[in-house]
Amino acid sequence: MFLTFDYELPLGGWTVSPEAALIEPTRQLLALCEKLAVHAVFFIDVLSLIRFRELENDSFEQSVREQLAEMIRQDHDIQLHLHPHWFTSSFENGIYKPSKDFRLADFNEKEISDMVVQSINYLNDVAKQVKPDYTCLAFRAGGFNLENSPLIFKILAENGIRIDTSLCHGYCFASDISTIDYSDLPNQSNWFFANGKYEIPTDMGIYEIPIAGKKKTVFEAPTFIKTKLYKNRKPVNGGKMIHSNHKLTFQQRIKRAFSARMLSFDNYTYSTRYLMKVLNDNIKRFHHQNTINLAVISHPKSMDWYNFQLMEDFIVSAQKQYGDQIAFTTFQVFAKK
Repeated sequence: MFLTFDYELPLGGWTVSPEAALIEPTRQLLALCEKLAVHAVFFIDVLSLIRFRELENDSFEQSVREQLAEMIRQDHDIQLHLHPHWFTSSFENGIYKPSKDFRLADFNEKEISDMVVQSINYLNDVAKQVKPDYTCLAFRAGGFNLENSPLIFKILAENGIRIDTSLCHGYCFASDISTIDYSDLPNQSNWFFANGKYEIPTDMGIYEIPIAGKKKTVFEAPTFIKTKLYKNRKPVNGGKMIHSNHKLTFQQRIKRAFSARMLSFDNYTYSTRYLMKVLNDNIKRFHHQNTINLAVISHPKSMDWYNFQLMEDFIVSAQKQYGDQIAFTTFQVFAKK
């Protein structure tokens, strides 16, 4: 199992300093990983860092580079995460205005290739100074929006990407800038895909390690009720959403309402018991396979005291229930094995 964290700023803008929104909660997260003796994978939203460097915000970008190097020193993993809207977002008089170009498919071949190459070079520049044998080999699409695109898959593969972890069985989402429907993925925990069709298993290609998820049932309390019940757990709001529900159809709203819930520490309405249900559901569903590789997904920007406690309780509970049958590892270790 992979403890993965999308290392990114609030995509719609931040209401605190960039350091407070991202670097500070990540420091707490790294301390918790050390306490629990587990290693994590951080998917780095590199394009935001490249834009900050272009805008000559050297202080924040340099602080991030130092934190990424520290991750590598502590045997954590950093991998590729792309939110391409940074390429066309604007900063006017210090005010950030996010672009609506949310998907890689919104860009042409050269632009996509430039994003991938620049981002991998950035990660290599940081990581190889600490560990010369570091390899960038895994990818997560921004907003989990992995498009069925032969061009995108080709560019990723040509630049050394061998693993994807953007998908989640049964996950559906819709907003003004993104539509996702992963309700028809293969009934497998892992598979290879190629030729622009992530839902069709192949003998070789990019290897999928999905995010563990479980479909919401009609018997679960509505989210708006749970947010009221557990409002004392709510994290400090450090930023704004980039998505809007404007003009969603009735069908889109229903699909989104009953979408699979991801195995994540982000949601302050979740409990350890619920997260263990998600894990056990996946293990039961794929029990016919000898090895099950799954990811947990969270974001440092969304984590506060309750989320860190949830993470600790889940890891301890999973280890207690499954013992040496479960391992929390990184893609660097996985690739070598």
